[in-house]
Amino acid sequence: MRQLLGVWDHIKNRCTNDQIRARAANYALEFVAFWPYKRAARRILGDYVLREQDVRDPQVRHDDIAYGAWGTDIHTPGGILNRHAPPYPPPRDDANFQERGTVPYGIPLRSCYSRNVHNLLAAGRPISTSYVAFGSSRVLPTGAIVGQGVGTAAALCTRYECNPRDIVGNHANELQQLLLRQDASIPGVQNTDPNDLGRGAQVIASSEGPLVFPESQTFYPARFPLAELFPVSTNLLESIELFLRSTLETSVRINLGLRKASHVWDFRSEGDVAPASATIPAGHQEFVRFVLNADTQPGTLYYVHIPAHPGIDWALFDDPEDQPSLVPVGTTAADLPGGIYWRPLNGPENVTGRSFVIRLNPEQRPYGPQNVVRGTNHPDLWTNFFTSDPTQPLPAWLELRLPQVARFNLVQITFDTNMNRRTRLGLYRYPECVKRYDIAVWTGAGWKIIAQEDDNYNRWRVHRFDAIKSDRLRVNVYETNGARAARIYELRIYDEEQA
Repeated sequence: MRQLLGVWDHIKNRCTNDQIRARAANYALEFVAFWPYKRAARRILGDYVLREQDVRDPQVRHDDIAYGAWGTDIHTPGGILNRHAPPYPPPRDDANFQERGTVPYGIPLRSCYSRNVHNLLAAGRPISTSYVAFGSSRVLPTGAIVGQGVGTAAALCTRYECNPRDIVGNHANELQQLLLRQDASIPGVQNTDPNDLGRGAQVIASSEGPLVFPESQTFYPARFPLAELFPVSTNLLESIELFLRSTLETSVRINLGLRKASHVWDFRSEGDVAPASATIPAGHQEFVRFVLNADTQPGTLYYVHIPAHPGIDWALFDDPEDQPSLVPVGTTAADLPGGIYWRPLNGPENVTGRSFVIRLNPEQRPYGPQNVVRGTNHPDLWTNFFTSDPTQPLPAWLELRLPQVARFNLVQITFDTNMNRRTRLGLYRYPECVKRYDIAVWTGAGWKIIAQEDDNYNRWRVHRFDAIKSDRLRVNVYETNGARAARIYELRIYDEEQA
C-alpha cells in the first residue's frame, strides 16, 4: 500500500514531467484493491507434494484424478523492489518457454488432502504443491478439473466410510474409472470398467474419414526447429511431403527426421526412427518429398522435424475462427525455441487449432469406428476418435456388435465439442458436435429406435430407457451443428441394475 500510494503521490505532486502532472491533475484514486497476502501463501501439505519435475516431465501415478497443462506462471521475484529485473514476459513465450513450459500432467489425490488434518480435502489453489508447480496448477480451469476429482473422491469416502488416504490405498482405480465414466480425462488412464458392455464390441460404420491435412498459403519461418505430430495406421511410411517455401537465392539441402511419440502432446523422444533429406530449389514454393521407407507401428503416434534454417518457411494452417475445425484430431504442430522442450503452436490466444501442411504416403486412416471403444474420450496415446467420411453426405451410422446378446438400459455417448478451441461467442454451438441423432437396437425383425435427440449441442449425453436385450446397437447421425461429418469419441453401454 505504501508503494502504491507513493507512486500515486509522485505522479500527482512530484513528477518533473509537467505533461504527466497536467494529465493527472483531474484524476483521483477511486478504489485500491489490496490483500495482506500473496496468492501462493496458503497451501496444504499432502502425502504427495506436486513438484516442478512432475509438471515438466510427468509420470503416470495410480491415484491421478485430474490434469494440468498451464505453464509455470511465476511472476518476477522481488516484485517492484527488484529494480534490475527485466519486464516479466508472458508464460511460454520464446524468452522463457524452456524454463516455464510444461507437458500435460496428472494431479494425484495424495496432493488434494492434508497429511495431518483428518478428512480434509482441497481443490484449486490450496492443493499440495511446491511453489514452482503451483505456478501451473493454480489456474481456474485446472482448479475446476481437480474439483471434479475431489468431489468424486468425497463421495467414495462417504460410501466406504473412510478417509481420503484410504481411497488412495484401496479404491484409487475405482475412483479413476468413475471419473472417466463422467467424461473426465486423466493422462495415461484408460477405461477398464468391467460393467461397460461396449468394451468388447466389434464396431463398424457407414464410412470412415482419412487423415487429411488442410492446405494453406500462410507460412511459418523456420527460425527454430519445427515439427508436426500425427497418427500412423500403417506398418510402413514410404514418404512424407512438406509444403515449404524458400526465399533464398540458391538451393539448399534440408534434413528431416521421423520419431515416435508417446502422447499427442509429447515431443520428448530422442533419436530418429528414420532420417531423410531433400533439396529445395531457390525461390521454391511447393510440396517437397522426403523418402523415408520407414517401418512403423500401426496405432502409434509419430512426428517429423526439420532444423532451423533462415530463408525456409513451412506452410501453417489456422482453423477459421468459430467455424468447423479442419485441423486433424490427434495432431500437433510445434517449434523448439532452444533447449529440449518443444512448444505446441496453438492458434492466436488458443482460439483456433493449427497444423503444418504435410502429405503422407500411404494414406493414413486413424479415425476408424473401433476407436469409440478404445478406452479414452480425448486424444492422448492415440486419436481415440471416429469420424465419418466428410466427402459423403449425412446420414451416417456407427454400429456396435456385442459378443453375445446382453441386457442393457443405458447408452452413454461422448461427442466432439473441439476442446482445443476457445470461443467468445455467447450461446455458441460447436459445429463439430452432433445435433440430430437416434439410437436403435436390432430386434431380429429390424431396427427399433430406443432414444433420439433433435437439438443436441452437448458433448456428453446419457440416455436411459426400459431394459432391452440385443447384441447390436446403432447410432444414426442425421445432422451436426455445422461440420460435414459425424464425429464421436466414445460409446458405452450399461445395465444399470448390474453396474
